[in-house]
Amino acid sequence: MKNLKYKVLISILVFILVAVVTIVLTRVTEEERSGKTVMTEAVLPIVYMVSESGTSFNPLHGYVTNVDESMLHECITPLPEGRKLTIGIGTYGQKITGISYEIRSLDGEEYLENTTVTDYNIITGGTATQGDNVTGQMGERIEAVLNIKNLLKDDTEYMMKINVSTDKQTASYYTRIILGDGLSLDEKLNYVLHFSEVTYDDEAIKEIIPKLETNSSGDNTNLGHVNIHSKLSQVGWGSLSPEYYGDVWPTVVEIQGNTADIRLDYQVSTQAARGIDIYDVTEFFRIRRADAETTYVLGYDRYVDQVFDGLDDLNDSGRIYLGITSGLYDEQFMSDTTGRVTCFVRRGELWSYNAKSNQFVQIFTFADDDSQYDSVREAYGQHGIKVLSVNSDGSVSFVVYGYMNRGSHEGRMGISVCQYDAEKNSVDEILYVPRNDIYEVIEKDVETLAYLNGDGRFFMYQGGSIYSIYYDTKEYMVVSSQVIEDSCFFSEKYSMFVYQEGTDAYKCDAVDIIYLDTGETDMIEAEASEYIKTLGLIDGNIIYGRIDKSDVMLNEEGESIYPMYRLEIADGSLNVIKDYEKNNLRVMGIETDSNKIVIKRCLLQEDGSLEETGDDQLMSTTVTSDDTLTTKQVATQVRQKELYIMLTVAVPSADAAKVVYPKSVSFNGEAEMYMSEVVQSNEYYRVYGMGELMLTTKNLGEAIVRADELAGVVVSTDGAIVWNRYKKNTATVALNENYRLSAGVSISGAGLDEALYYIDAGKVLKAKVGDEYAVIYAYDKNNVSYMTESGSIMNTRAEMEAAIQESGRVIYVCDVE
Repeated sequence: MKNLKYKVLISILVFILVAVVTIVLTRVTEEERSGKTVMTEAVLPIVYMVSESGTSFNPLHGYVTNVDESMLHECITPLPEGRKLTIGIGTYGQKITGISYEIRSLDGEEYLENTTVTDYNIITGGTATQGDNVTGQMGERIEAVLNIKNLLKDDTEYMMKINVSTDKQTASYYTRIILGDGLSLDEKLNYVLHFSEVTYDDEAIKEIIPKLETNSSGDNTNLGHVNIHSKLSQVGWGSLSPEYYGDVWPTVVEIQGNTADIRLDYQVSTQAARGIDIYDVTEFFRIRRADAETTYVLGYDRYVDQVFDGLDDLNDSGRIYLGITSGLYDEQFMSDTTGRVTCFVRRGELWSYNAKSNQFVQIFTFADDDSQYDSVREAYGQHGIKVLSVNSDGSVSFVVYGYMNRGSHEGRMGISVCQYDAEKNSVDEILYVPRNDIYEVIEKDVETLAYLNGDGRFFMYQGGSIYSIYYDTKEYMVVSSQVIEDSCFFSEKYSMFVYQEGTDAYKCDAVDIIYLDTGETDMIEAEASEYIKTLGLIDGNIIYGRIDKSDVMLNEEGESIYPMYRLEIADGSLNVIKDYEKNNLRVMGIETDSNKIVIKRCLLQEDGSLEETGDDQLMSTTVTSDDTLTTKQVATQVRQKELYIMLTVAVPSADAAKVVYPKSVSFNGEAEMYMSEVVQSNEYYRVYGMGELMLTTKNLGEAIVRADELAGVVVSTDGAIVWNRYKKNTATVALNENYRLSAGVSISGAGLDEALYYIDAGKVLKAKVGDEYAVIYAYDKNNVSYMTESGSIMNTRAEMEAAIQESGRVIYVCDVE
C-alpha cells in the first residue's frame, strides 16, 4: 500500500511538471509571436470533387496566371454515369461571382466545351462531413453540378479547367477527367479510406493481413516509411499510437478500368511531454477491384514526417531533433563559417538555430499559427526552399519556389529570392521571377543553378538558359541560351558553375565556366579534331573527357557512341592536375562519390569495335573536414528511427533554448520582374508517379522502364499519354501479305511486357531477335505472335522475352501503313 501511495504521488508530480513545462513553452512561444506582422492571408477558394456517395476528393488549388496545362498531372476525376459531375467550392469567406468550366484534349488541340454554371447551392456552416470524410473549416461552401456535354470518348482522358471568380479575381483549377464503364470510383475510395482507418485499430487491422506481402525487403525499423512488405505490427504504427489530426483528403492519381492509384494526405498526432507531436502522412495505394467482393492491393506505401516546431528539440550534446522522417525528401542544411548558425529546411519551412543566442528562428513558413490552421491551403506542399547563404550574425538568404500558398503572389508559380535580417528579425523579398511551369520543373531548375553573390547579382537557370539578374535595378542579361542541361555542374562551396552549349551533349567544342562571386567567365576548349564532354565537378575541380572524332561510331540501333580517349581533371584556375589515358582503352563514363572516381571503360578492338572491360578508379585527395554538418539516425523503442542534425559547436543549456519568429515577412509587388524567356524547343518524355513528375528524358525506353517501376505513366511534350501499364489481356493488329511499317520509334531498353501496351493501342513491335527482326502483332496471357522472313510464328511470352533480352532489348514501335 505504501508503494502504491508513492506511485500515485509520483504520477501527480509528473503530471504537474509536464503541465508547467507545456505552459512555459507556450508562454515563450506566444511572447515571441506578439507583434508579428505576417504576409497577407490566403484568399483563394478551394475546389474539390464530390463522388456520387458524397465523398469529397481531389482538392484543387487555384492559379491566377497562366500555367502550362500540358504539365498538370496531379489528379484525375472519373465522371459519373450521365456525365453529371458534382463539385464543391470552399469559399473561406470570399464572395463567389461566377463559375465556368472548359474541356480540352490533353494535347490542347481539341476544344470541346466552354460552359457557364448558373445553378448552384450555397451551404452555410464551417464544417461539412460527407461520409467519413471532412472538408474542413472552409466557411460558406458552394456545390454545383456540371452537366458535361455528350462529346467525350470513353476511356479517353481530357483536361478540365474550372474557373471561379470572386469580387477580387478569377482563379483556374485543373483536373484530368475520364468517362468509362467499370471505374467504380466510390468503391475504390471507400476501400482505401477503410484500409487506412483500420491501421489505427489493433483489432480491426487483422482484416488486412491477406493484403500484405510481408517479406525481408520490408523495413520494420522505421515508422517513417512502411509498405506492403512490412510486418502487420509495423503497418499498425508499432507502439506509437497516433490519432487523426484534421481531415483526410483522397486524391485519385490514376484510374484505368478496374485499377486505380489513390493517395491519401492528412496529419496525425501523438501525446508528448510538451503537449502533442504532429506528423504529415501520405499513403499511396495501387488497387485492382476484381469484382464486388474482391479488391487486390497491388502496392501500398505510407510516408510519415514529423512536423518540427523547435520546442524541446535541442539537447545538450549538440543535436537538433527532427524526429520520424520518411526519407522521401532530401534533407537540406547549411551553417555559417563558424558553425554557430545552422539553417535547415523541414517540410516547406525554413528554420535556423543560433548557438550564440541559443534560439531557434522559424524564418519562413506559409502556415500561420496565429490563426486557425488552414491545412488545405497553407500547408499545400507544391513549394520548396533553397538556402543560398548563412552569415555568422544569423542573417540568411534563401529562395522560395513553386506554388505560392498565400501573400501577394498567391496562386502563382514563381521564384522568390528573400533575405532574413537577424538584427531586424524580418524577412524581405528582394526579387520575384514569375514562372508558368509546374513545381517539379522549377525545382529542377533551382537545383541546377540558384546563386546570390555579394554584388547583388542573382544567377539562375531556367529552361535551357542562364540568367544574371541585378535584384535592385531588375536589369538582367542572358549569359547563355543554348545550355545542355545534362552538362551542368554547380558547386556552391567554390562558387562555380560549369556547363556546355549546343544541342548534343557529346558534340561540344568547349567547357564553359562561370565564377559566380565575380561573374567572370572562362572556358576549356577542345582541339579541332576533338569533342569535349563535362563529367563532374568535385571540390572545385572540373572533370571532363576528350573524344577523338575518328572514334565516334554507331551502335546496332544507329545511335552514335562517343568513347573518350582521355580523362582530365582541372582546378579552378583551369590547370590540369590529373589525367587518365591508356592505349586502346576508352572511357565511356564515370561515377563519383566523396573520395573516388570510378571509370567505366571499353577496350578498342583492331576492327574499331568496343568491348567492355573492367572498371578503374582514381582516388580523391580531398580530406573531409571534421566541422561538416551531418545527420544521424537514433533508434528508440516507441518511435523507432529518429533523425538528428549533429551540430559542430557546443550549445548552451538546451532547456533554455527559445523559439522566435520574424516580426515581419514582406512579400510585395515591388520585387517582381518580368523577362523575355528564351525557350528551347526540346522534345522529351515525362514520367509521372504518385501524381508527381519523377523524370524527364528524351529516351522513351528509359521513360517506360521508370514509369513501370513507379506504376506511373509516360506523357509526351504536348501532354498526351504515350504509355501506361493498363492493357487488355489479349490484342491483335491485322497484317496483310503486303504490309509495310513506318520507320518506328525506339523504346529500346523496355521489356516485352511493357512494350505490349502498344499492340493494344493498335501498333506493332519490331524487335531484334538474334540476327533478324521479328514483327510482333498479337498477344494473349501466355503467348505472342510475330512475323519473320520465315512466316508467322507463335511463341510463349517468357521465351520471347528471353530472346529479346539476349539480343539487347532493341524494340521499335511502328505503325502499319
